[in-house]
Amino acid sequence: MNPEKCRTCQTEIQPATAKRTGGLCMPCTMQADPAFAEKVEDAKISDSDKNPTIWQQVRSLIFVLLVGSAFMAVIFIAKIVVSVIAGLIAKFVFKTGWSTAILIGLGTFVGLGFLGMLLDLDWPGRNRSRRKPPEK
Repeated sequence: MNPEKCRTCQTEIQPATAKRTGGLCMPCTMQADPAFAEKVEDAKISDSDKNPTIWQQVRSLIFVLLVGSAFMAVIFIAKIVVSVIAGLIAKFVFKTGWSTAILIGLGTFVGLGFLGMLLDLDWPGRNRSRRKPPEK
């Protein structure tokens, strides 16, 4: 199997690549046809990933629910602990009354909730996925 030359940049390429891309190397093919990159990525995904069985879907759903629930429980407990600590600091360090300490603890809990929502927003330019959306 003799290497062939790319029609555009004259780089040596494998005959199988030349046959698949019409005589272009992969970088030239990606430049000439941006949709080709999407085709390559889709070809890497196996058929079982494209069409999962019902049991694979159920297993994935259970896993997401369990992991998500456990994560949310940990976050909730952490917010409670931080809020209690803030209330105790207000009571014993700053010598406030119990009602003020409780209000500070509740305010901390609510504030941490708002902070969590703020950090979870989908900011412009934030890339949640490695794959680029198809261009229109």
